[in-house]
Amino acid sequence: MGAIFGIVDFSGKPILEERISFVKKRAGNSNPDSMNFLAQKNFLFAHTQFFSTAESRFEIMPMYDSQTGIVFVAAARLDNREKLFGVFQIPIEERRATSDGKLVFLCYEKWGEEAPKNLRGDWSFAVWDERKKRIFIARDQIGNTGLFYSFKDRIFTFSSNLSMLFDLSGNSRLLNELVLAQHLNFPPDTEPSATIWKEVFSLQPANLLTTDMSGLNIRKYWELGDIKSFNLSANNEYREIFIEALNTAVRRRMKTSGPVSTHLSCGLDSSAVTAFAARYALEHNEKIYAFTSVPFYSSDHLFPGSICNEWPIAHKLAEKYINIVHIPITATNVSPIKILHETVDDFQEPIHAAVNLFWMSAIGKKAEELGVKTMLTGQLGNGGISWSGGINRIYYLFYEGHFQEGLRALKKAGKYGKKGIWRAVKSKILRPVVKPWVDFAKDFLAGIEYSWQNYSAINTAFAKRMFSEEKIRTPVWEILFPNKIHPFEERENCLMVNAAMAGPLYHQSNILSSLQTLDPTSDLDLLEICLSVPARLFDCQGGERMFLRQSMEGILPSEIQWNQVRGKQAADLAFRLIDHACDVEDELQRLARSAAVNEYLSLTRMRQAWNHIQKNGTRIPDNGSINLLMRAIQTGIFLDRFFG
Repeated sequence: MGAIFGIVDFSGKPILEERISFVKKRAGNSNPDSMNFLAQKNFLFAHTQFFSTAESRFEIMPMYDSQTGIVFVAAARLDNREKLFGVFQIPIEERRATSDGKLVFLCYEKWGEEAPKNLRGDWSFAVWDERKKRIFIARDQIGNTGLFYSFKDRIFTFSSNLSMLFDLSGNSRLLNELVLAQHLNFPPDTEPSATIWKEVFSLQPANLLTTDMSGLNIRKYWELGDIKSFNLSANNEYREIFIEALNTAVRRRMKTSGPVSTHLSCGLDSSAVTAFAARYALEHNEKIYAFTSVPFYSSDHLFPGSICNEWPIAHKLAEKYINIVHIPITATNVSPIKILHETVDDFQEPIHAAVNLFWMSAIGKKAEELGVKTMLTGQLGNGGISWSGGINRIYYLFYEGHFQEGLRALKKAGKYGKKGIWRAVKSKILRPVVKPWVDFAKDFLAGIEYSWQNYSAINTAFAKRMFSEEKIRTPVWEILFPNKIHPFEERENCLMVNAAMAGPLYHQSNILSSLQTLDPTSDLDLLEICLSVPARLFDCQGGERMFLRQSMEGILPSEIQWNQVRGKQAADLAFRLIDHACDVEDELQRLARSAAVNEYLSLTRMRQAWNHIQKNGTRIPDNGSINLLMRAIQTGIFLDRFFG
């Protein structure tokens, strides 16, 4: 899958030759397999890609139809190629040389702005209609690609990544303080399309945008709630069509031009993806690589009730499928701090999961060393294939008046694992009600003025400058009586919010290297089946994620299939930070000298977190200091890099 970017000047001014030369040079820094530019009059459209499939070698982008005045560019990996071949009556002998981008173009020719409804897979595209003086851009339903845009001074710019967008537009970098506050775990939410850059926006999943001289028009063309449920006569029938859909989703993403690998933990999602990948590879007498992050230090005492070393259980899968080359990644030589600098440079913004970046980077580099072209992950599994039914499912059954169903669910939960009915009531009904009171009491006794000071390094003065006292001080009744999230809303957030963050990062990573990351659990056909499965099958017999567990009978080892304990990645990060104490100290001292950092971050809370890690981080369970420190340091690096 490639990257797209472009610029259109609605005033009619030609794009400066110096700008075009600069953008070409920047685009070539990652040494893509192909790089094409189309510059005429007042527009520039461009496309770069690494060849990842046989048909991608025939991709010719951008496209220009002088008769219609249509300029078109797409980044695409389609799942419904066969259906579209039939729609457009493409002869069998021509199909291997028909690229996904060409199919997207044919869809636009046939359906115009309704084309997105007929596309499935990972894609984004842009159209400039010279005659109508109209821009049209769209992004896939789940958000597996990234598409950023800016519209300023009658100039519209779009790009798959942030860096190229600024290179094209030449706009000044203005900080969006609201998004910065949200990134620091500060309560107020922002508009989903907003980015950390004030004049740059992210087109959201399942959205399309049109613009002419009259302004922007954005609308959704698909909703998760649009998926129609279906009824089958037996539970096994749901499992059969689910297994076939998951198998198909994995196979679609393995038709690549090089070796395939997976992120493998001891969890259900990555294990299921890896198992089906291994089965497909075995049919072709091929091997796959599976990478598992392994702690260098024993950390079980820091996270009681979690699996800190996932290797032993994950390796059971490699023992079952002999063509899995299972590789442990200890990342012993990776500085958790230095990797934060790399990600800020690559992505031009602070990103989520700062605590995991060190091992994720190590896996990516090892995969590239081995010549891997595709990395499979199960990022969206929690909301799809391994959905639990919702943390508040039983609570809502009673709340909405379904008392008999609620009682049955409680009894089953009590029987599962021989927990007993009282423990089921405590965990499913009482805990959601009581926990907020316990947390409030702890904060009150600790003298914490604002609840977010537990987990955010935001500068209190900045928070007060941006928001009223009512905004930054969560009302007591909201703390003690928080709204319980409905299971459907929880699932929608788990899928769409997660995808909106992960998709652009995966896509931007693919722009920077020949390694593409694909997620079979985000397959739209698969998700439609998962969302149609009756809720009772996800927690049947009182267990959690039971639909996937029962479906994986004979496919996953029992040690993985029935494992109820979650893995803890980056469990030994406190040890690693202490090993690289010089890097932490140097960074804190450097950031303390930055006016921009001091304006937005609390260096005091960052220092307190670091002191706690040094004193207690390797002895007692983490109190949130590691997350606070890593996120704050990454944000500080970003602020100093662009505003220091």
